[in-house]
Amino acid sequence: MPEPNLPPLRLRYDPASAGDNSGPVNIAAAMKRMKELPDVTRTRLVKNYNLKLETAVVIVVSIVSISITLKAETLLISLHDTEYTRNVGIL
Repeated sequence: MPEPNLPPLRLRYDPASAGDNSGPVNIAAAMKRMKELPDVTRTRLVKNYNLKLETAVVIVVSIVSISITLKAETLLISLHDTEYTRNVGIL
């Protein structure tokens, strides 16, 4: 397969300018915007609240499921209000 014609990806790590989006991609800024990963959340719940791992897993899975459900609901509501869905008969 031929090599894609993509420009080089320039990265930098500069915590002092984490809000600066000019120039190369600032890894510090990207890390600041990232949400906590599920494994980190589970570990924190077990450590800080003395929960069993199984309980922490259920809590984290529930939070993720609720988040996905709410995003899907918002998407469905916005689709329902479009001319396309009224004409096609979706929703």
